[in-house]
Amino acid sequence: MTIEKKYFLGLLAAFVLMYIVPLGIRPMLTPDEFRYGEIPREMIAGGDWVVPYLNGVRYFEKPILGHWLNAASLLVFGENAFGVRFASALSIGLTAVLIWLLVRRMKRDDELGFFAAGIFMTCGLVYGVGTFATLDAMTTLFLTGSMVFFLLAQDIPVFNRAKLLYLILFGAFCGLTFLTKGFLAFVVPGLAIISFLAWERRWRDMLALPWIPLLAALAVILPWGIAIHLREPDFWHYFVVEEHWNRFFGKSEGQHHEPFWYFIPILAAGWLPWLLLVPAAFYFGRNKLKEWVRGDKLFRFSLCAVVVPFLFFSACSGKLGTYILPCFPFIAIMTAGLLREFLSAAAAEKYWWIHQKGLIILLTVGVCGFAAAQMLVETGVCDGIYRQGETLSWLFGCAAAAASIVCLRLSLNGTGWRQRGGWLIAFAVPLFMVSMLAAPLRFFEGKAQGLILKKIAAQIPAEAAVIAHRNIIHAVCWELKRDDIHLFGSEGEFDYGLRYPEGKGRFLNGGYADIRAMIEAAPPGGVAVLQRGDFREGVPPAKIELYDHELMISIYCK
Repeated sequence: MTIEKKYFLGLLAAFVLMYIVPLGIRPMLTPDEFRYGEIPREMIAGGDWVVPYLNGVRYFEKPILGHWLNAASLLVFGENAFGVRFASALSIGLTAVLIWLLVRRMKRDDELGFFAAGIFMTCGLVYGVGTFATLDAMTTLFLTGSMVFFLLAQDIPVFNRAKLLYLILFGAFCGLTFLTKGFLAFVVPGLAIISFLAWERRWRDMLALPWIPLLAALAVILPWGIAIHLREPDFWHYFVVEEHWNRFFGKSEGQHHEPFWYFIPILAAGWLPWLLLVPAAFYFGRNKLKEWVRGDKLFRFSLCAVVVPFLFFSACSGKLGTYILPCFPFIAIMTAGLLREFLSAAAAEKYWWIHQKGLIILLTVGVCGFAAAQMLVETGVCDGIYRQGETLSWLFGCAAAAASIVCLRLSLNGTGWRQRGGWLIAFAVPLFMVSMLAAPLRFFEGKAQGLILKKIAAQIPAEAAVIAHRNIIHAVCWELKRDDIHLFGSEGEFDYGLRYPEGKGRFLNGGYADIRAMIEAAPPGGVAVLQRGDFREGVPPAKIELYDHELMISIYCK
């Protein structure tokens, strides 16, 4: 077996263990996972693959491709947590393949490519997003693809079939990004590419390179773009003005307004565990770093693809921590190069041993101390992160930490950067693999509302009217398999869809007064109310009442 095949099989095994095996363990969390499960569920149930719906009303916050991919996953794996998350996990794996391909082609270095791909998969933020149902992992896949194929195209000095193919793929991936997340498809690659070409003083390429990719992008976008326009003429106005212009400048309600520096701690935390070695890698690789800055195309582009989009996301009015995920493929490439220099430097040997031994001692003491403290919780002496009865969960966590400590110890015995780098990647695998299984139940309280909804779903008559607060309506739709839930609290993301005829009467803008009125005039199947808070004054007793971590479920039947 060749060394390249061993690397490939090792990374494939790490990907399956970290990203695929645990996918269905953790309960789905509100609102995102239920939202991105419910929209494709309604797409499959209704047979409409052009217009996305959520709770039976139009949902135009995102384009269609992410919903198609999630729908395909549900058709294959079923309507469950695994099916909802699979497209995100697969996107991370394919992004790692693109990283390997880019490094292999531009550096002629398979080993460095595999190392960069492994670093990417074992970054904290990458793992967190890749095992969670949002559109960010898919967006990162397509954005990475667009920039990878641009780099491969510009690396060919003459215009031939290979260059033409790469330019077409560059544009096609931009089109796929647009169909997933919108105009970020052009902004993020555009900022990285323009800054890179300016650094390289290739002014003519700024005018010559975009045309073939633009045509390819339009070829990908236009079929659905025209179809949605014919079905919903107002879609593009809403999508462009509300979802892009007003969001960027903070004119839309419900935006996550954060300071300019918001992403800096997220970048640092998301870079773990590799961030622990980065300062030493910068120090011992500083001479090589200067050389790369002066003339290494891949390093220059990677720097542009991280810094400029990072500043763009920081300048946006609305911010979420997952927005900077597209920076991480190129962070991984730069990290791999620097760590190879560090792990290969004879001068760094002493520091390497001190760092690894210190980390081993720290983790060992931490695990032993945690286990001792948790034993006190088990005996009722004190409270801890885990409650009594969650023994298996924290034991799994301790076992994973012990396996990671063993990997650190083996990295000390490794000879050369390849073995040491391989054991560093292996260090993250046990911890990430059991993170869902070992997570304390208290972390899911108030978010895993599907658990209580499963218990009561069979008791809600099919003909009953259902009322749900906006914070839980996604979970209610998913668990009850219904798209006719009445909404109260606030319109939120349903604001636009409720303007259409099918949304008439679906929002109870009178709040609890409207709920009481619906109960008094209940249909034969009765009324089920799912909310936070108490509205029961002035209404008859409910047939069934359940209360679980601020979630009140009341069923009223005639």
